[in-house]
Formats: sequence, structure tokens, C-alpha cells
Amino acid sequence: MIEIGEAPVTVTGGALTAQAEINGRRVRMIVDTGSISTLLFRDSAEQLGLPLHTEIGLKVSGGGPPVTESAEVETLQVGTLVSKNVNLVVTGRNPGSHGQGLVGADLLLQADVEVDVPEGKVRFFKPVNCAGDQVVYWGAAYAVSPMLGAAGGRVEVMVSLNGAKVRALLDTGVGSSVVGSAAAARAGVAPAPRAVSASDSPQAGQGDVGVVPTFAFGDETIHNARLEIASLFGEGQDADANLAGPGAGGAQMLLGADFFRSHRVYIARSQRKVYVTYIGGPVFATTPAPAATP
Repeated sequence: MIEIGEAPVTVTGGALTAQAEINGRRVRMIVDTGSISTLLFRDSAEQLGLPLHTEIGLKVSGGGPPVTESAEVETLQVGTLVSKNVNLVVTGRNPGSHGQGLVGADLLLQADVEVDVPEGKVRFFKPVNCAGDQVVYWGAAYAVSPMLGAAGGRVEVMVSLNGAKVRALLDTGVGSSVVGSAAAARAGVAPAPRAVSASDSPQAGQGDVGVVPTFAFGDETIHNARLEIASLFGEGQDADANLAGPGAGGAQMLLGADFFRSHRVYIARSQRKVYVTYIGGPVFATTPAPAATP
């Protein structure tokens, strides 16, 4: 296992964020595996004094503006990873104050990547002659799921809701995991209005929730999981306002930052598999305490 880079990450308002540098100036970026592109919000680009260029026809899904801009930066550094002469998407959509932009799949998923929230690290690896679970180098029990055909470099896996197969996009850019309305109905999960309490994650949505008798990722099963239910990738109702590019082809669920906070996740692009180890705490942001230990 050859580590080729790492970036420190923290949980800010429910989102995963990383310190970065653009042309030597510090910025905080949301770590977003669900975004096709690494991008800056327009106000941040202006604060950095970056010249903007109009890009016709490029838009952010979820009802974004039809015209998006871009900016050339000499250096973009995230942790120990350095990119030079990068053309960044610039959009006016800033969903909050947690970051000045997004570090997307184009940067994050160039190699095998491990998201280790408890240690506050995203690590990048080049495995050599590792055909199986040698990549789970921390030696703990794990569950594994094959990667499906990823849209635009993003990573999708098949999970199970109450026995029904559901295609899920790994999306650290949303604070809480979300199930599409159609997938929830197919799994027999009835939505109910959510009672919001002071203990809810600030990034958790305010929509309906449903109790899923069983949620399974590979061999890991969680009982009586409370999941947010919303319309995904349709009618301008995109649950992931940060998603740069078209809707994630076929995805019926977003596995958000809450899932990553409760798991150590290794995305093995070299094997087209995703390995996860449960590390404790609520798996989903709408669940106050784990109903059962996976």
C-alpha cells in the first residue's frame, strides 16, 4: 500500500471540509465525492481576485443558473496534493458558510481513496499486487460492495432497503443520507413528517423521514434505520444542491457525510469495490442512537 498523498478533514456543520490553498491563499473547501467537478463559489472567486470567464451551457444541477463561469488558477493545493494550471468551475450557488467551494470527484477519485473521519484524514493510495481485502490495512471487520458504473467519475454501489435493491451514490457533499421517494415506495417505506429537534445535525434536511426495517451495505445490516426521504434528480428537486453536472445517472439514494462519519471507507477504484468498517455512533443523521450494532 503506497500512500501517495493525504489531506486533513474536519466535520463543519455536519459537512466534511478540508483546508486548501489557491494561488497560495488559504480557503476552506467542502469535500464532495458527489460533485463531478472541483468548483468555487462566485463570491469566493471574487475575494481571491480571480478573473472569470463565461462558460455557456455549463450548469449546476438542481435548478442552477444556465450560465456558469470558470477561473484559471496557477496552483490548487489540498493537503499534500498539488495541481497546477487548473480551470475551476465558478458558480453562484453557495448553500451555506461551511466552505468557499467544493473539492469534487475529479480531484478526489484519481486513485484509491480512504475517508477516515475519526482520524481526520482523507488518504490516497496506489496499491501494488493487492487483489483483495489487503487494502483494509487497519485489520478490522468490514463489509464490501462492488462499484457500479459511475457517472462522471463518481462512485455508486448497490444497497438494500427492506430487501429492495437500491442504487446509491457515495456523496460526502450532503450532510445526511437521502432516499428517493420512488425507491422508498418500492421498498415499502412510508414517509412521515419529520419532528426536528435541537439534537439534529445542522446539515440534516427538514423533509419527511421513513423507518426502514433493514438497511444493508454488503454484509452489514442496520435495523430500524430512520432515513430522510425526498425527490432526487427530478423536477428541479435535486437533494444535492452542490452536485456539479447532470443528475447522477440512475442513483436512487445518496449515502451522505453521516454514513462516512460512522464508517471508515476505502474506495478501491483499482478493484472497483468499496470497503466499509463501522466505527460507532449513529449511522444516519436522523437516527439519535444506533438501533443495533452493525
